[in-house]
Amino acid sequence: MISHRIRLRSLWPRDGVVVAGPVAVQVGLIIGYVWALFALRSLPEAQSNPTLCLLYAPVEIISTAMAWLAARSAPARMRRGWQLIAVGMGCSAFVNLDWVWLAFDPTHHFSWPIYIVAYAQYPLAFWAFASFPRAGSDEVDGPTHLLDAAIVLVAAAVLAWHFVFGDILEQTGAGALATTRALAYTVLCLTVLFGAVTLFVQRPARRLVIPLGLLTVAWAALTLANTLQMRASVLKQPLSDVALNACFAVAAFFVAIAAAWFRARRVVSARVEGKRRDSMHARSAPSYSLLPYAAIAGVFVVLFQQARQATGEPAHATTAPLMPLVLGAIAVTFLVVLRQISAQRRNAALQAHFGALVENSSDVVLVVDVDGIIREASPSVAHTLGHAPGTLIGRALSELVAPDDRELVYADFAQITDASTIAGRPRPSAPCEWRVMHADGAMRWLEVLCTNLVHDPAVRGVVINGRDVSERKALEIELTHQAYHDALTGLVNQARFRKIVEQSLDRRRGNFKGTRKSSSADRTSVAVLYIDLDEFKPVNDSLGHGAGDRVLEVVTERLLDATRGSDVVARVGGDEFAVLLEYIRDVDEARAVAHRVLERLHQPIMVGGATVTVGASIGIACTEVGDSLSHDEGSVLAETCEILLRDADEAMYAAKARGGRRYEVFAG
Repeated sequence: MISHRIRLRSLWPRDGVVVAGPVAVQVGLIIGYVWALFALRSLPEAQSNPTLCLLYAPVEIISTAMAWLAARSAPARMRRGWQLIAVGMGCSAFVNLDWVWLAFDPTHHFSWPIYIVAYAQYPLAFWAFASFPRAGSDEVDGPTHLLDAAIVLVAAAVLAWHFVFGDILEQTGAGALATTRALAYTVLCLTVLFGAVTLFVQRPARRLVIPLGLLTVAWAALTLANTLQMRASVLKQPLSDVALNACFAVAAFFVAIAAAWFRARRVVSARVEGKRRDSMHARSAPSYSLLPYAAIAGVFVVLFQQARQATGEPAHATTAPLMPLVLGAIAVTFLVVLRQISAQRRNAALQAHFGALVENSSDVVLVVDVDGIIREASPSVAHTLGHAPGTLIGRALSELVAPDDRELVYADFAQITDASTIAGRPRPSAPCEWRVMHADGAMRWLEVLCTNLVHDPAVRGVVINGRDVSERKALEIELTHQAYHDALTGLVNQARFRKIVEQSLDRRRGNFKGTRKSSSADRTSVAVLYIDLDEFKPVNDSLGHGAGDRVLEVVTERLLDATRGSDVVARVGGDEFAVLLEYIRDVDEARAVAHRVLERLHQPIMVGGATVTVGASIGIACTEVGDSLSHDEGSVLAETCEILLRDADEAMYAAKARGGRRYEVFAG
């Protein structure tokens, strides 16, 4: 945040002059203009007009230039709107330059092209508001928001008629041409103002919210000025030149401020953040949905007050305005009904759309209450788990989970029900993998995401989304088995055997730490048998590798038969095997296992009609898990595993050096 501010400050000496300089000049001109309005109001018009025109004309010229600069720095989708604003302000500045000419040359008169230029600024401004981008098609419901805009426009037209136009048109103080011209300015200003309101109802792009708000204020001031001028010219009423001209000055000033605000944010953001997306888009867009309701309320409040006044004082002045108000209220009500119909149709379409998505989704969706009872189930449950959705309603979630996984599921479920929220939104759980029972009794793996929507009145439960990953899990299990097991014999390989030895030593160390007995007879030992087959190479050379593979398979069966059920047998080389013995009291138990192995392996083997006999040389290494493992757990375990395997290998070579078909115990 601090570095961001420093970078902004470093940009203002360069870009701030372009943005803030003209605004500062304009502020000075407006201050001088307002002061001149008060100071020169007692002078004749011929003396005050030249000074006022000279002060006011640069205000609109600067506003035109600022709008054009904003257009140049705007992205493509916003450029046209700012260009039209600039052209509209240029039209107004051109007309005021003609006023300057008139102020210094009493013989000069307005010509009809000047009126065309004066009127042109209003459709240009309306076109500009229509050209500014909305929030986006995915965020805006077009028909509904158009009806909202229509409600605002109709209500505003009714109120404008009641407060502005109704009694004016009944007056005959001015001529038809003067009345039409005065009304035209006000009607065009109101039309532009309605266009701005329509844009706000339809949600403008986030970056345009503040600049468009300032432009709307500018046109509201301009509308007020034209309305005051219209009433004064039609009704032949006196008008304060200070108030009138101040409104025009404020309108031009707010246009310049809007352009400066947009340009400043655009230039600085582009320099500091490059082409990064505006982070404000990630936030929720501002809501202007209250505008239609405020417009409706305004119409009916005025109608109610006028009706009360007509009831209390029945006269033409009080009853005549009732008819336009009643017609306006009927029109607004009709638009409200159309809006409700449009909203209901859209909701029905959305429900059908999402219903079709859920109906055809392969993911399982369950809604479970805080007690773990299933309240809703998607149709995909039938395809994935074989259960009809209706049969799961009211059942406990634990009934679907494999018994061995229920404790894990309880923990996951308790965690998600206690989960907090992120930025006001429910926080989903991390992906979990549950084993769920199919209707046919088979187990299926589901990858599950849980979202706590217990406090959401539309759901009031935990939403569980599950995807069937049984095939992936089966492949993972198969790949894991292949990575840690020998393909021919199915025994664990050397890498896995080393890991098992380390884990066994770790368990034995923990058991030793938990006991206080000092007798060596009570200590559990770990032993490794390293087995190398004798006379195996001649089998491969004489009978082929197929016969050799068959011999290895038979040797594997006999090793498994000779060892205990808790022992781990591994193939660690071509004709080399290893056995891990746990929970032995002393080396004599290892000798007994080695003796049984030799007896089984010395028996003849039938291979392809030939009888083959292989022997084995066995090395035994045994360690007691005692005080030597009570420090630096990781390094001691790894070192001890290496020592056991090395010692067993040396003992095996010692047995082979003595003629083979025997075992030797490593003596240290």
